[in-house]
Amino acid sequence: MQIKKAIHIFYSNPRSRFHRSLLQLDSIENYQEFLAGYEEEDDAHEDLVYLDKLDNEKQHQLDKLNKVLPFLNLEHQLFIRLSLQYSFNYERIAYYLGGISDYEVSLKVEKTIAVLRSILNSYEKINKAISNKKIIAQVELTDEQVEIFRMRYELQFSFEQISKQLHLNTTAVKKIFIEAHSKIKPRKKTA
Repeated sequence: MQIKKAIHIFYSNPRSRFHRSLLQLDSIENYQEFLAGYEEEDDAHEDLVYLDKLDNEKQHQLDKLNKVLPFLNLEHQLFIRLSLQYSFNYERIAYYLGGISDYEVSLKVEKTIAVLRSILNSYEKINKAISNKKIIAQVELTDEQVEIFRMRYELQFSFEQISKQLHLNTTAVKKIFIEAHSKIKPRKKTA
């Protein structure tokens, strides 16, 4: 009975649920080989190199998070910082905040993570679009157009927020955005 209860507590714990969701078979490349087992290697150096690469990748992702963090609203910033500080232990976060249940904390953390994912995904899409040699060779964007694209896609600003930041009229910002978008978007050829 104690083992059954311990297993139930483990699987109902939000932190365990988070860590289980990190390791899903669909996300593993060639998961059949992963399930076949781990082949022991005598060379411990390769393991150390792999761990070093993993640490570098985690640090790179944390740096990306820290770059995006100041552009989030204060509530999202608070939940991300507390989640990292308390290792996604929703009960401790709820205790720290006071007057909020761990279920509410889990919902807010999930919403915050969804916002972060959308920002980081759009950031990667913009980087791919800007780094594409064909687009750069064919399209010449002004600095103002590039800045509006950056604020719109990378920072997820609305046109009103962009106009406030650049001290421009909202209609002018929309017009510049449409002009830049029409330069980048390939036109369909009609006969």
